[in-house]
Amino acid sequence: MLTLSTLAAGEKILTTATGRKTRYEPKVTTCEPLCVFKDKTNSWCFYTLDPTLRLGWEWNQIFGTKSFPDLSQENFKYWQLVFAPVGLATGYLEMILNVSRMVYIDFIADLAQFRSRIWASVIFTQKGNLCGGIGWDTQKIDLLLSLQHGFMDCFKSMISNICDPSSNWTGIDAKIFTKCTQSKRVQLSLREWVFQQALTNQLIVGTTDPTSVTYCISLFGTTTATTAKAS
Repeated sequence: MLTLSTLAAGEKILTTATGRKTRYEPKVTTCEPLCVFKDKTNSWCFYTLDPTLRLGWEWNQIFGTKSFPDLSQENFKYWQLVFAPVGLATGYLEMILNVSRMVYIDFIADLAQFRSRIWASVIFTQKGNLCGGIGWDTQKIDLLLSLQHGFMDCFKSMISNICDPSSNWTGIDAKIFTKCTQSKRVQLSLREWVFQQALTNQLIVGTTDPTSVTYCISLFGTTTATTAKAS
C-alpha cells in the first residue's frame, strides 16, 4: 500500500514570553497578560500565546512504477493524485502566582501543535484502470499539564549594630525579613492526556493500491489481473 504522507514526529521546544519552555510553535505576536493583581513585587497573571487554528488544503502527486504481488504480469506505470483538506491547531495557557517572600506557583497547560487531514486519492494506471480511495491521517494530539512551585528562603538580621541592637526591630529601616530569595524550583509533569496517537494512511473506503481488484475499475474495457490480491 502506498504511503500518502509522512508526519513529523519531533516536537519543537521553544521559549515563551515568560521565559518558560514549551512544545508550542507560536506566532510572532502574543496576547497581553491578564492579571488579577500586579504591583512591583507581587502578581497573579495569566499568559497565553496566540491560539492557532489554520484550515487549508494541499495537493500531492505520485508518478511511479508498480508490479503485481505474484509477479504474474510485467510492471506498469501509474499516476496518483491526492487532494487533502488540512487542519493545524495548538493552544497554550500559563498562570503565574508570585507573592513576594511567600510563594511562587507556575502552572502550564500546553496543547502541542498537531496537524490532521482527510484525503481523497485517485489513481490512473497504464493499463487503463481507475482506483479511488478516501482516508485520513493525524499527528499525535496531547495535552500536557505541568507545575513549578517554589517557596522563599528568608533571613532576619537579629543584630547588625551592637551599639543599638533594637535598630533591626524598631528603626526606620527595620524589616520583618532582611533578605528573601526564591528556593530552587523543580518542574512537575502533573498529567498528560493523549487524545489521539499519530496515525497515517488510515483508509475509510477504497484503496491506494493500483493493483487492487476490488476497488480498481476499467476505463477502456481492460481488467486488472484476476490473480492480483485485493486491497
